[in-house]
Amino acid sequence: MWLTILAIVLVVLAILAGLSMTLVGLPGNWLIVLAALLQKMLAAEDSRLAVSWYLLAAVLFLGLLGEACEFAAGAWGVAKAGGSRRAISAALAGSLLGGFAGLWIPIPIPLVGPILGAVLFASLGAFAGAYSGERTLGRSKGQSLPVGIAAFFGRIAGTVSKFGCGIVMATLLLLSLIW
Repeated sequence: MWLTILAIVLVVLAILAGLSMTLVGLPGNWLIVLAALLQKMLAAEDSRLAVSWYLLAAVLFLGLLGEACEFAAGAWGVAKAGGSRRAISAALAGSLLGGFAGLWIPIPIPLVGPILGAVLFASLGAFAGAYSGERTLGRSKGQSLPVGIAAFFGRIAGTVSKFGCGIVMATLLLLSLIW
């Protein structure tokens, strides 16, 4: 009984940590996939905690889909605005740095402040990275600004889509614990 409760608590903690990591720009959905895989490997087939191969495949597919959406949204936005590969790479690096900074720069909204800070500052980091990436290639401010703006909104769209996949993954995994 206690081991079952402990297993459920650990899965829930892994899901919460994974979703939080996703908002910062880290591969948090993969933590959810890992939790599902460990649950599949460690739970007895006749156990209440057993995960089916179908569920594991669905969680893996959603993890891949979330990564593809996140990358595609950011890269597509920068490319659509005429940005270079350097701008795409710099936007990615800037969004990671901005996401970490956003966790520590307080936004005074209870509970959701750190999450909003991480998403906002990751997007600002993508803007700064794409903008500076274009400027280092000798492009004017007028040419670089739309690329930075596209990186900003692309990062938001990518994070929302990846987080959405993470929510579906978490819901499927949690429902498997209930039924």
